[in-house]
Amino acid sequence: VTAIFETNAIQPVPGRRWQCNGIRAIMDNSVVGITPTGSVTVRVMDSPMPASTPASLTAVSLSPDNHFPLGTAGRYQMFRFSLNPGAAAADTTTIHYLGVEIDYVVLGER
Repeated sequence: VTAIFETNAIQPVPGRRWQCNGIRAIMDNSVVGITPTGSVTVRVMDSPMPASTPASLTAVSLSPDNHFPLGTAGRYQMFRFSLNPGAAAADTTTIHYLGVEIDYVVLGER
C-alpha cells in the first residue's frame, strides 16, 4: 500500500528565510531495503506564509545514503513523502514514521 505523509510548514528561525540542503525521513524500517522495487520520494512545497497555498516543486528520489538532496530556499517549507514498498513487500510489513532530520542553513547571514 502506498502511503503519503507530509510535515507542517517549517520555519527553523522565526522571520528568516532558509535553505534546505537535504532531508531524511526517520522510520523504523528500511523502506528501500524491503524490496528492489520499493521507492520513496519527497516533494518540497514552498509557501510565503503558513496559511497560504504552497507551490509544489519536483519530486526528488532517495539517494543511496538514505538522504534526499534538495537545495530549496524559502521562508516556510513543507515536505510531502510518498512511500511505495513495492509489489514484493509482505502484506504484514509495517513502517512507522518517526520524524524528519533537516540539513539547512539560514540565509542572509554573514
